[in-house]
Amino acid sequence: MVRRGEIYKVRFPDGKFRPGVVVSPDVRNREGVNVILAGCTSQRLDRIYPNEVLLEGSGLPVKTKVQADYIFTIRQFHLKSRIGIVPAPLMPTLNEALRISLDLI
Repeated sequence: MVRRGEIYKVRFPDGKFRPGVVVSPDVRNREGVNVILAGCTSQRLDRIYPNEVLLEGSGLPVKTKVQADYIFTIRQFHLKSRIGIVPAPLMPTLNEALRISLDLI
């Protein structure tokens, strides 16, 4: 089963394959056919904004940041291989970045 916080190789809406972090709740991942992802990038790591989270020790080969303002939904079967997981201590930071991006504060 796909779980929140897992990082998958996925084809983004622009057609490129990059890491994406599952941000949809586990109950939705378990019972639904879609999954909500936040996009990742290894570009422009010199500045991390409040709606971004720097990932280190997540299983990815290079430093990467989650862009909580780059959210999209795909069918679960479009997920490619699982390539990492957001470390548990960073999940509250990711939650906060999502709240900022969605103006839920």
